[in-house]
Amino acid sequence: MALGDSIHYDGNSKIVTLLHNASLSEPGKEAKADTIIYRQEEKLLTLQGHAYFKDSIRTMRSQSLLYNVNEDKLISKSRASIENAPQFLEADTIDFDNESGVGYAAGNIFWRDTSSNYTIICNQAHYVDSTKYLKAFGGRPLLINKIEDDSLLLSADTLLSVQQISDKDTFRVFHAYYDVKIFKHDLQAICDSLSYSSQDSIFHLYNDPVIWSDTSQFEADSVSIQLVDENIEKIYLNKNAFIINSEDQILYNQMKGKEITAYFVEGEIDRMLINGNASSIYYVLDDIKAYIGVNETLCSSMLIRFAGNTVKQTVFMIILRPLFTLYKMLMLKR
Repeated sequence: MALGDSIHYDGNSKIVTLLHNASLSEPGKEAKADTIIYRQEEKLLTLQGHAYFKDSIRTMRSQSLLYNVNEDKLISKSRASIENAPQFLEADTIDFDNESGVGYAAGNIFWRDTSSNYTIICNQAHYVDSTKYLKAFGGRPLLINKIEDDSLLLSADTLLSVQQISDKDTFRVFHAYYDVKIFKHDLQAICDSLSYSSQDSIFHLYNDPVIWSDTSQFEADSVSIQLVDENIEKIYLNKNAFIINSEDQILYNQMKGKEITAYFVEGEIDRMLINGNASSIYYVLDDIKAYIGVNETLCSSMLIRFAGNTVKQTVFMIILRPLFTLYKMLMLKR
């Protein structure tokens, strides 16, 4: 069905023009615009002014849309949006194949998953409707995860987002590479590449990862960060694990081992389990927080308990070499 305030037909060029409040509809598809032009020979439909196209799956809006009927393909050369709930994408230009569900977007792209509060901002993107796949690249794509009054920001050269379906629920998996950077009010991190699943809320960082949380720095061959209720619950360091920690940024406690698991409570380190060739160097404080010595220990594994970012207790398993040396404060200051 074709509607408009006026309809013109050019028999020589076989062009139908619908002017003002124009609309076209057929089962499963609907198009609206200020002006609709249909070229019968090329099977091309042009929507001009407040263009709107909807099929059984998605809705697309722009100031101007071109629809290839034979190829079932939508093209917008002006800023456009395409919506397939809960996914929403907006860009300066969009080229979308309705039949395959594959699209390309370019220029000031804004993508959002309304079901999980994930947003990606980038310059170029490929996406697939059926799998809710999005590959963002160009201009350092930025992932934003809104968390109540806070946000987690993640940037990289390339971001991949894929929706996964399990027996219990639907969740989203992200991959980021290269030169990955993460920022949250209580966490900062860098690495070469990263993966994250919204199902278990675990970040996996690969290739020279470094993490900063409060006054602690974490390093290892690979690192996993477990979030619970959007807060850090634990950080697992696998192979060549190393942590430095300081209360005053003057003297630094150091912990090393094959693997280290750091447990957090309310954003602060609560305890730390070091396994395999465990070693530690930490500076001893008295009740008035004055340095009185340094403790160095080598053992198979150890458990270190913290309170207020200060080492309060250390439990050693199979001690190889304990060393404890008292220094005068004057010597420590030097």
